[in-house]
Amino acid sequence: MSPFAVEVRNEAAQMAPHPGLAGKLTGFAIAPIVPADRDQEPSMATVDLASSSEMMRKVAAGLLAMAQGAPDPCPASHDRHRFSTIEIRRQYGMDGRLQERWDAVIFDFDGVLCDSNDLKGETFATLYAHEGPEVQDAIRAYHRDNGGMPRREKLARFERDILGRAVDEERLDRMVAGFAAAVEEAVIACAEIPGATDFLATHAGRPALFIISATPHEEMLRIAERRGMTDRFVSVHGSPPSKAETAAMLIARHGLRPDRVAFVGDAVQDYAAATALNLHFVGVRDADGRHPFPDGTLTIADLRELPTALARL
Repeated sequence: MSPFAVEVRNEAAQMAPHPGLAGKLTGFAIAPIVPADRDQEPSMATVDLASSSEMMRKVAAGLLAMAQGAPDPCPASHDRHRFSTIEIRRQYGMDGRLQERWDAVIFDFDGVLCDSNDLKGETFATLYAHEGPEVQDAIRAYHRDNGGMPRREKLARFERDILGRAVDEERLDRMVAGFAAAVEEAVIACAEIPGATDFLATHAGRPALFIISATPHEEMLRIAERRGMTDRFVSVHGSPPSKAETAAMLIARHGLRPDRVAFVGDAVQDYAAATALNLHFVGVRDADGRHPFPDGTLTIADLRELPTALARL
């Protein structure tokens, strides 16, 4: 049995359990299975698919497939620990305002924990050195404005949208491999975002911490291990699946209430994933104070400000 309940809305906008749904799927909601000794009911993460992105329609399809017995796209083997929130609380003895308010904090990696965004932007630009400086500047700008996107998808968009040429899958394979070879060791050695080490040391497990990155999964695991970060997190996740899919599975698997989960990110994809699942969001501004989020979004300069930001939510 899947470790979560799935409900969907039919055309009459009535709630009905899945399977056995009559009519066209227009929305869905997920609720984690919460231990019997927990004194609060879980909140539902609800999504109206009529106004949702293609990303969230894929999340819905994946959740419904899992409810019918399909494999979990975010397998439990990715977790160092697989236990409910109540067990996390019991193991780590959560106390203090921050620990009482939050069940979990989800972090993006590049630009949030590690100051690696510019490094990756320059690596993308280097792959196009033969195209000239104007193309390289366009590559850098696209990377800056589209953080959180898997590199293969980003490279395909460079080819199609900036250079105006058909995507050659074999060429794309070579570029992805070249990017990975150039960037992994550099990211391992890259400076942290100020405050990251202190926050993780102080709060690891209290609340539960997770990484969800667009970096390929196995590469993300190696980077976290080499940077000595793995033990600070319940689990570390790269792509695929998407950030929203991974976050939905973690909420379900660990019995987390969406209103007690915060997502810390620096990219529109992070904000979109948090918003789609009704999670709280804290944005991290870049070194120039810029961010891509809507007016009114709570943002911080670096992780030294994160405890205060979380206390405000």
